[in-house]
Amino acid sequence: MWPKGILPFEPSDGDDNSRRKAATVGPFASAGAIARAAVPSAAIYKVSGDGGKASITYTGADSNMAQDTVAALPWEKKVTLKGFMKIASLTATNDFEASDGSKSTCEILVSGKVKFTQTGTGPGATASCSGSVD
Repeated sequence: MWPKGILPFEPSDGDDNSRRKAATVGPFASAGAIARAAVPSAAIYKVSGDGGKASITYTGADSNMAQDTVAALPWEKKVTLKGFMKIASLTATNDFEASDGSKSTCEILVSGKVKFTQTGTGPGATASCSGSVD
């Protein structure tokens, strides 16, 4: 039971949609969370390797996915992530004609520091990095 005067939503006249909406954006979304969502976060995606090329998929602004299918390595892209969930995602897949020992490494940098990294080895191997940049 909520203490008197403190509700997760404003009472309504029975309109269930207004109750759900009010509960979603009501006092549970703190002013700090709203302020952080309004500030974009910059990330730098990097893919390096000795296989010469890779297929790269990444998250851009507003969580839209983008792809560079035959990217020459090394590859780099600066992105600006917006909204409540600033999730960076980067996947690099080695060329299928690469040698058995060829490697591709993905890195996501935030504020100049590597926050996520992974390496894949061999033809068609995948390295995948993802996580929150906040």
